[in-house]
Amino acid sequence: MPSKSPAQAKLMRAVSHGWQPPGKHIDVGVAKEFMHADQRKKAHKSREGRADRKRELDKWAHGQRNTYAAPET
Repeated sequence: MPSKSPAQAKLMRAVSHGWQPPGKHIDVGVAKEFMHADQRKKAHKSREGRADRKRELDKWAHGQRNTYAAPET
């Protein structure tokens, strides 16, 4: 699950790299899951995300339209 706020994202990044807040214990595995989910959430800005979009456009150009698209009238 991605972080809900920038502060939570910052906290989870710090915990996943070994820092622990005083008086609290956050599981490192959970923090790493948050960090990876945040990275996946931003994938549309990365090269992989753009490649997915290009594949989608190539399918559309070859007549394999999305099933959720409105029917043509």
